[in-house]
Amino acid sequence: MRNILWVSIKAFAFSGLVSFVGLGTTFIILSGEVIRPVKYTFFGSILFASFFSLYGMFVLIMFKKRLLFYNNMEKQLSTCGAKNIIYESIAGNATYWRIKYGGLFLTNDSLIFIPHRFALKPLLVNLPLNRISEAGKLRMSLSKLYSGGLRKRLLIQTIDKDRYEFSVWELDSWIEKIISQKTHLSRGKKDEVSGRTNGT
Repeated sequence: MRNILWVSIKAFAFSGLVSFVGLGTTFIILSGEVIRPVKYTFFGSILFASFFSLYGMFVLIMFKKRLLFYNNMEKQLSTCGAKNIIYESIAGNATYWRIKYGGLFLTNDSLIFIPHRFALKPLLVNLPLNRISEAGKLRMSLSKLYSGGLRKRLLIQTIDKDRYEFSVWELDSWIEKIISQKTHLSRGKKDEVSGRTNGT
C-alpha cells in the first residue's frame, strides 16, 4: 500500500505541473493577462491533479488485486509460462504512436507486457532476458505526445535490433532490476557450463 501511495503522490505532482504549465500558457496567450489566468489555472490544476491521482490510486489497487481491467493478467501470465514474478507494475506500451496500457512483469527469465482486457488491438510482448541487449532511459519527447512522451520512458533493445518503449512510474527500479536479473541469469548459465566442463 505504501508503494501505491507513493506512486499516487508522484502522479499528483506530475499531472498538476503539466496541467498548470499547459493551461496557464494557453490562458495567458488567449486573455493577454497574467495574474488572473495564473490564479485560476493554479486551482484548476489542483482539482485536475487530485482527480487524476485518486483515479490512479484506484487503478493501482485494481491492478494489485487483479480486478476489472486487470483480471486477465493471471491467465495471460500462465499462457506465457511465467513463474516466479520478480517485479511488476502498471505500465504503458509506448512503442508506437498511441500508448496501450496494461501490466509489465519481470520474471526470472523474461520481460512480459500484457495489455489490460479492454485494450484496443492488444499486443502481448514476451521478451526473453537473454535476448535483451539494453535497458535504459528515454528522454521526454513532444513528438510522442500520445504515447507517454511527456515523461521519461523505459527503453528496451534486443540483440535482434528490436526496440520497445514502456511508460512506468518506478523507472530507475525497473532498469536496476532488469539489469540485475540479466546478470544473475548469465552468471547462472556460466556456472552451469563450467560445472559440465569440470565433470560435476
